[in-house]
Amino acid sequence: MSNEGSEPLGPLATELVERGIVAGKVPVSSLVCVAGGADWVPLAAVPEFATALRQVAPPPPEPAPPPRPPTSGAQAGSWWVRYPGQQPMGPYPGAAVLDGLNSGQFLASLEVCRVGDQVWTAVAQEPLFGVSQADAASASEIQRAPAHAASTDPLERPPIWHFVVLAIVGGLGLFLSVADKNLVYIGVALTFGLVYADAWIAGIRRRPNDKDASNMSAMGWATAVLLGGGILLPVYALARGRIKTRPGNAVLRIMVFIVALVPVCLLVALALWIVLPSGWQNGWTAPTPGVPIAVDPQAEGKRGVFSDDGSPECVIAKKRAAAICEGSSSIAKDFGGRTPVSKEQWIDCYTRAKRIFIENQVQTAPMGEAAKFAKCFR
Repeated sequence: MSNEGSEPLGPLATELVERGIVAGKVPVSSLVCVAGGADWVPLAAVPEFATALRQVAPPPPEPAPPPRPPTSGAQAGSWWVRYPGQQPMGPYPGAAVLDGLNSGQFLASLEVCRVGDQVWTAVAQEPLFGVSQADAASASEIQRAPAHAASTDPLERPPIWHFVVLAIVGGLGLFLSVADKNLVYIGVALTFGLVYADAWIAGIRRRPNDKDASNMSAMGWATAVLLGGGILLPVYALARGRIKTRPGNAVLRIMVFIVALVPVCLLVALALWIVLPSGWQNGWTAPTPGVPIAVDPQAEGKRGVFSDDGSPECVIAKKRAAAICEGSSSIAKDFGGRTPVSKEQWIDCYTRAKRIFIENQVQTAPMGEAAKFAKCFR
């Protein structure tokens, strides 16, 4: 808060400023600037102070006023002032209004109303104040200019508490990375600092009376990215061009877009994992081509002859048939006196053993009992 070129005071809470206005300690001609912002506006331009201003400087009454007495100039009488669409301020002496226009305290878009009158007139159309047409046109252009138009004013220094927050976040990220031996924490902390630096240099500030979701200060965007684990970083990267008020730093801008690709890639990978689980688990994790996989020829031979039936009689039948193959000297002779080696040799061996086992069951088992073992073989 500042008045008539005095040193800024604050930051002060909104409630404290309201009490100061009502108590008469805060002049109605004071200028205010939101903490972390760069634009100084009159008290009447801030809706939060409208109630307090009406208590100390009520607007013109509704009943028809008496005829206005003749005056000799702007310095005669008192005037209400306001900006289009804002609450009235004042009343001010005519000389104070004229001085405010000359010093830049009041913009050329100001509207005036003489105390006791009911008609608001643009100050450019009030000959008593002598605002030039050039000034009026300039004020009109300022009103029509977008809030995020690039500014060429010198870049202000961030508040001290911003540096304190940056130091705390950086120190905490470093501590957690060392303690947990994980670089993710320090990476998030560095991203916090990157977003803040880029937003501050690009002139991203919170705009009064703007309810857009992207209406955040530089510290607000950095905090949102930090609390969101970096997920909101792509959102900031896309919105920064629309909400910036300065050209910004090209290097920081490029770094923001590069780092924003990390959460985007992670989200794409997560989506693929959810939508295509078989591709991740089977196709993309398949063994490297050319790497041999060990195969048991004997086990392959059993699978080629014995069925998957796990009934008790089949378990016994398969064990006996396997024993015939593995312990029969007559079958071994057919393989040169050696144990079968390849899968095909084991299949041949178990097939012969199966035939011998079935023939033995036909000869020794009661009539019809041998048929129940057919399900145990392929």
